[in-house]
Amino acid sequence: MKGYIACLCVLFTNLILVRGVRLNHKKCGNGFFNPDHETCCDGIISSPAGWPCCGLATYNAALQVCCDNTPYPKSAGTACCKNKPYDPLTETCCVDTLYPKPDAICCDKKLINPETELCCNKKIADRPTPYHKCCDIETYHPLLETCCEDTLHAPGDLSCCKNEAYDPREHSCCNGVIISPGGLKCCGPIPYDPNLQSCCYGIVRKKSAEGGKPCCGATDYNPDTHTCCKGILHTGTNSSCCGQKTYDPKSDCCEGKNINGLDCCIDKAYSKTTQTCCGGNVFEGPNLHCCVKKAYDPTKECCNGVNKIGLMCCNNKAYSNLESSCCKGIVHEGPNLSCCGQIPYNPKIECCKNKSASGLPCCGDKPYNATLQTCCHGNLSSPAGNGCCGKEGYNIKESLCCHGQVVPKQAHVFGICIDKTKLQGMTPKPIGPTPKPIATGFTPKPNIFLPKPVASAFTPKPNIFMPKPVATAFTPKAPVVKPMNDHLKHNIIVRLLTGVKNFSENLSSPQPMDIHVVEDDSLFNLSRYETKGSCRRVSDQVS
Repeated sequence: MKGYIACLCVLFTNLILVRGVRLNHKKCGNGFFNPDHETCCDGIISSPAGWPCCGLATYNAALQVCCDNTPYPKSAGTACCKNKPYDPLTETCCVDTLYPKPDAICCDKKLINPETELCCNKKIADRPTPYHKCCDIETYHPLLETCCEDTLHAPGDLSCCKNEAYDPREHSCCNGVIISPGGLKCCGPIPYDPNLQSCCYGIVRKKSAEGGKPCCGATDYNPDTHTCCKGILHTGTNSSCCGQKTYDPKSDCCEGKNINGLDCCIDKAYSKTTQTCCGGNVFEGPNLHCCVKKAYDPTKECCNGVNKIGLMCCNNKAYSNLESSCCKGIVHEGPNLSCCGQIPYNPKIECCKNKSASGLPCCGDKPYNATLQTCCHGNLSSPAGNGCCGKEGYNIKESLCCHGQVVPKQAHVFGICIDKTKLQGMTPKPIGPTPKPIATGFTPKPNIFLPKPVASAFTPKPNIFMPKPVATAFTPKAPVVKPMNDHLKHNIIVRLLTGVKNFSENLSSPQPMDIHVVEDDSLFNLSRYETKGSCRRVSDQVS
């Protein structure tokens, strides 16, 4: 049972690892690659990412040219003549042969003089006049001869019926067959006179005296409301026919042609000077590159992780590693930066996730020397050992932090902070219990030892057990007051019984707090402060 559970754990772990690789990487041959750092070249993983492939490896398109899967330095040429680099500004490549002449015209592997020669079906032919054209491997003058499917006929004003020439004034051509008389049209393989007959769905019909409605296939139709294209009826009359379909000749093409002379992007008309055609789709902007069926600017974008002008790719965005850096698919200004997630940083002077490359502690996003500086909530101050007042550092020997502000120490009582706005109506009171009043007279209790008086004329002797008479009035002695010390005028004890909120930054609960010994009476003048809490003061006592 334990072995079975262990096998399941190993299998589950392997599945997680494989799934993790497939989620973060892409397939390349028999392995996987990271498109952020690598490039797949014909099933072989190469680096760096974003460079184009030349054979089975990447190459620097800014400095090299790839000829027949071999990279060459651009100093040898910027274009390829089969497997050799060459300079188009000084040479011409004809198939696989180089000629030391720029902008020449090739005919297969040879150069021709376009003023005296024509290249007809890969053969060099004479060009007696500028009007001569090619007919198979020969040249001819269109005014003197007619070329029908690579066959020359005389004279030059004839029409072609397949490879035969005919005079359209005398004959007609129906499905490759020359018929007479001339001026006829074809209804399938059958010639007919359009002045007297109509062709409907391959059937020749005789027109009525009124002319009748034309037919579209086997159906009559009104040409004022419909258009017929080779037997198929379409609603509307603002379109032209292209085979059996209608099209707008102003914006579309028919069989690769546009009546307004525009270029064709399959069946759409466009202008090469302002637009780009990619896979049958028209995009605004000239000279863009195509990535399958989409257009892109290679100075700003990449196609499937590859840039054709040698720039680096960052999440399909093109950038120069001499000017920018890529962090997890985002391009940032500045070269040779390291990444902290999606954010670039300079490891020499900045921290990433509270860690520095130098091993120093971090203050915010900056490393610092703790023996020379103090960090206060992301702000640095000198020297080390300063206190923090919010984000500000201060000298704890000379200053205090009072309610978020640094103030001189000598301006405050006992070196602590007091909120003057909360000190009101302070009244000094004596400390300790109130002394009991001293009796001014005394009446002694009857003495149990005093014998009762005897009713006689006998006068007894004084009783030794009788107490002496007690004074009927008592005057306490005045307390002895020692002279006050020159260095200590008062020994003051201030006790906050109710607690003053925010009395100091370190007092967070309204507990009583004793503050002892003030060596200079000028530091604490009760008349200067007011408090809502009760204060008690003992003065003029000499310690």
